[in-house]
Amino acid sequence: MIKSDIPPSVSGVSLNPFSVGYVQPGSVPYFFEPEFIERIRLSDSSLYVRAFAEAFQKKTELSTWIGCRYLGEKFAAAGFRAQVVGPHGSGKSTMTESFAKYLNMTDCRVIKSVVHRGERVPPAELLAELERRPADASPATVVIFDGYEQLGSLGRFRLRRLCRSKNFGLLITAHKPQWFVGPVLYRTATSDKTLEKIVSYLLDDSRRYPGDAILRELRRRHKNDVRAILDGLYDWWNDAHERTAE
Repeated sequence: MIKSDIPPSVSGVSLNPFSVGYVQPGSVPYFFEPEFIERIRLSDSSLYVRAFAEAFQKKTELSTWIGCRYLGEKFAAAGFRAQVVGPHGSGKSTMTESFAKYLNMTDCRVIKSVVHRGERVPPAELLAELERRPADASPATVVIFDGYEQLGSLGRFRLRRLCRSKNFGLLITAHKPQWFVGPVLYRTATSDKTLEKIVSYLLDDSRRYPGDAILRELRRRHKNDVRAILDGLYDWWNDAHERTAE
């Protein structure tokens, strides 16, 4: 697995593994919950075996590939219209980044866009690109729209109408299920096991580890908001580095 193109050190000074370049969506694979992967194994053993072998062949994170492979089939069965829902900081953006990479590897063209709080209309450049693109005979283009619920009703309608008129797939993220988009494809959540997996991935071979007590306290303080927990670990790393330097 390749973590990031950021070097481990600059001028001999260790970089904080919890800095933005390492933890932003797309830099860390989405680790699906072990229970979700086990449900796939039990409900669709043939897909599980195929995905397991493919993950080793492609040298990708095992749970990420199996989860995306399974959801890819569910997404197609839903007519390439679906949504990923979950609370703030639960990994929706990271999950859709991993899913976008999976779709790209299956020859889908992925258009990604994001809006933030206060933005009520889809970005003008996204709408212009969708207008320019020819219609698909079958959904080979998928629009992944992060932050759909921030849009006003007119902005949502325009995005949906454009995707339907061009026969593009549409996958949105939101905190709660939204009307007129499609079924909920996946609900993001984070357990102790998954958080430990994220931290171990970011620390790689580092001997420094925060320990269970620190992780439990950060989870309690930030109510499972992984983004906020990683910010807390950024501060922990800096404090630990300063103490070592002393």
